[in-house]
Amino acid sequence: MTSEVGTGKTTVCRAFLEKLPEAVNVALIVNPALTADELLRAICDEFRVPVPASEYFIKGLVDGLNDYLLAAYAAGRRPVSMIDEAQNLRPKVMEQVRLLTNLETTKAKLLQIFLIGQPELRRILERESLRQLNQRLTARFHLRPLSTAETAAYIRHRVAVAGVDCPLFTADALRRIHQVSCVVPRVINILCYRALLGACVTRINQVTTRVVVRAAGEVRGEGVRTAPPCALPSRPRRPWHCCSPRLGDLRPGAGRPAGLDRRLAGGAVVGAGRGSAFRSGAVSRGI
Repeated sequence: MTSEVGTGKTTVCRAFLEKLPEAVNVALIVNPALTADELLRAICDEFRVPVPASEYFIKGLVDGLNDYLLAAYAAGRRPVSMIDEAQNLRPKVMEQVRLLTNLETTKAKLLQIFLIGQPELRRILERESLRQLNQRLTARFHLRPLSTAETAAYIRHRVAVAGVDCPLFTADALRRIHQVSCVVPRVINILCYRALLGACVTRINQVTTRVVVRAAGEVRGEGVRTAPPCALPSRPRRPWHCCSPRLGDLRPGAGRPAGLDRRLAGGAVVGAGRGSAFRSGAVSRGI
């Protein structure tokens, strides 16, 4: 199963696991950035296969897993391995996944494997080096984006689950959420939360299109001002110490230009170079 980022692959996976029969044993791998032996070890750990530390190599792990699968088949149980974010599997690990499909009897496969990932997974499986694994896939499914009606139904369902029985979003607001969210459920959730917060702050009973537009801008970071980079001078300027004594010497007439004593008394020191201003507090500390 594949889909774009944030469209609910993991949610569908969790819902699928909750509806499995009791006779199904599941090994869920959520972090597939592993080597081949680490993947086998993770599957054995999920199935609670006792493998001695001395057998922590590929042959020992496969033998222990095969014994477990044969015992589960004899007991009428169905082991299933689900690998999430499968697009992160390395080519050698993909080959090991293919080899796991060889664990079978004369009548049935001993292990069912589900690969769940982003659209890159399909392109990876189309590689010439992985054609054997690609040929063994018996079912494929891609989660499509939500339609306008599905987006509205999705939002109403989440509001109802939260215990609210009145419409919190206008029909125009629901359509605008569908447009600005790129039909990604994760973005829809964030956008609705921000819009509800904006409606609460402005003390209105329903989220309107105007609130959705403003919430979308805040989620995207629009209107956030950042300090501009400091402009470097076109040519280096003479520092303060090149034309006057050190700042710690504040005695009247200590070699300073005429009129500088009056400026010192006024609370600031202004150097010969433009922009060289120091507060009197900094001067008093000898900085």
